[in-house]
Amino acid sequence: MKLENLSCSHNIKRFFAIKYNSRPCLMWLSPAIFTFLLVFMQASMGVIVEPIKKSFNVDSFGIGILSASFFYSYSLFQLIVGSLVDEIGVKKILLISMAGTIISCIVFACSNSFVVAVLSRIFMGLFLHQHLHVLFILVPCGFR
Repeated sequence: MKLENLSCSHNIKRFFAIKYNSRPCLMWLSPAIFTFLLVFMQASMGVIVEPIKKSFNVDSFGIGILSASFFYSYSLFQLIVGSLVDEIGVKKILLISMAGTIISCIVFACSNSFVVAVLSRIFMGLFLHQHLHVLFILVPCGFR
């Protein structure tokens, strides 16, 4: 069946004739994926409490410090990150935050000491927070 024989062939042809620019979608999708990672990082400490207690030989107070270090850095850097996005730009901040997130997650996974784990959780909170700012800038702008 030919495309011209359809009753709505004009709309279908026009739909397929549109050349989609995938760059804005990728610019939105990458911080969206990392925002999902942010939610995962916020909820993950409840699941990995026992293995962390055994591997770092800490009690509940140490687990509380490890868990709170993410949230403290996340909340303290909100204003700083918002001003950095305005000054430096969305693309640079997004690349820096993705690289920082990946590096801090790898450091946390490979850490053998409690101090390194706490520092990596602090950097996770710092770098993962930037994706929400980028999403809030990209969505209202309509991917300009």
